[in-house]
Amino acid sequence: MIETQYMWQHTWPSSEILCEFIASNPKIWKGSTVMEIGSGVAALPSMTALRCGASKVVITEQSHLDKAFTSIRNNLQKNFDASLIENRVYLTGFDWQNPEIGITELLNKSIQVDYLFGSDVFYDPCVFEILIKMLRRLFDLFPLMEFYFSYQIRDSDWTIEELLLDETTNNYSLISTLIRCVDTCKHTICIGKIIRSNYLNNKMISNNDKEEMQNKYRENDGKIFAGIEGGATCSTFVLIDSHGNLLHQLSGGPGLNFLLDGVESTADKIARWLREAIVEKNRKENSTSKPIKLPVAALGMGLSGAENTTTNTLLLEYLRSQHGDLAEALFLTSDAVAAVATCFEKSGIVLIAGTGSTCRLLKSDGSVHGVGGWGHLVGDEGGAFWISMRAIRYIFSFDDGMLENSFSNNSMIDVNEDAEDIQTVKEHLLKHFKIKTKEELMNILYGPNFQKSYIASFTKLLAECTRCV
Repeated sequence: MIETQYMWQHTWPSSEILCEFIASNPKIWKGSTVMEIGSGVAALPSMTALRCGASKVVITEQSHLDKAFTSIRNNLQKNFDASLIENRVYLTGFDWQNPEIGITELLNKSIQVDYLFGSDVFYDPCVFEILIKMLRRLFDLFPLMEFYFSYQIRDSDWTIEELLLDETTNNYSLISTLIRCVDTCKHTICIGKIIRSNYLNNKMISNNDKEEMQNKYRENDGKIFAGIEGGATCSTFVLIDSHGNLLHQLSGGPGLNFLLDGVESTADKIARWLREAIVEKNRKENSTSKPIKLPVAALGMGLSGAENTTTNTLLLEYLRSQHGDLAEALFLTSDAVAAVATCFEKSGIVLIAGTGSTCRLLKSDGSVHGVGGWGHLVGDEGGAFWISMRAIRYIFSFDDGMLENSFSNNSMIDVNEDAEDIQTVKEHLLKHFKIKTKEELMNILYGPNFQKSYIASFTKLLAECTRCV
């Protein structure tokens, strides 16, 4: 067992891992009240949440550790303005074995905790029951609170999940979800989340409100499903209940083609978007509505580029290992197949012309047949990127004096008659991409910040301002 009186003096590796998670999901904490237990000398998770826009940050440590509080104050003063510290930070003692004094302080300050942080607080099984009892007391006061924690694996004989399932502790009605494990050069560090399994059983909700919430819970069996339709340029997200009722919808999300952005980047965007969508949904609801908590029952995804089973499996495995809090079940297929399944009960055909293009036939026996969908380098004829590039090539060929030879087989083209139209398209091109010469387009097309969706966006202007060339 580690000597507890010295633990506060160190910044443990698990603190940095938790901070990375907090920083990668900034919209969750923005405008919320967060509290950290056992913050130690640095209180890094609290300060990270403060940087992310948390409206109130409660930093706690054992009451008798005066030197710890001095160090925390010095750290705050070096990183934040005095006015921000005064208005948004509350530093107080909080003893795990006797939390009532600290709880009284919170109530006196009218503090309602939304999120709780703990870095390496599960450092030894001997403190587990003390800590869980304290957490249970906090969940009694703040039943909708979510506890995010990190811990370093020092003993392979136990995990937080197993301890919560033990017969001596299961009466605390807490559920733990492993989000991810990170292997550093020296340690394996895990991030998890604990929520109250049945937050209706608390004294803060009146009997009438409780009955109404329970009825709502029964109506949809408590199961929530999430769906994402992800194109190369933008995406749509929905939440539904078990009866198919739409609970929440977001449009204009990030492009989610992992063949372009990579498996990890795409999966991270999906996870961040789902967490933020849940937070947005809950904040819009009134106090008598049952908030949605992750994990959802299932997350279904129809993504552009998701045509290959092997690469699809890589994304699913990454989501399970690095974002284990999202869903109990995951399903991934292409956006085209998802569109067919959405529009037709047994079989059908769909033609998609977005940034790229594809055509897919889903037969009643479950087999899929298709044309296209191979990306901008091979095909995507009729898609926005293809149309934009066709116009760009046309302009360059005209300026190089090669248009007549390049398009000599096209009887519809008269170089002299089309010169004025070509100049108009060129003017729109320069304006759209905010450049002065067409040569500057080379950096947009071949530079490190190339974005297929940015090139494709020129098609909209072409449709509005010119006739086809």
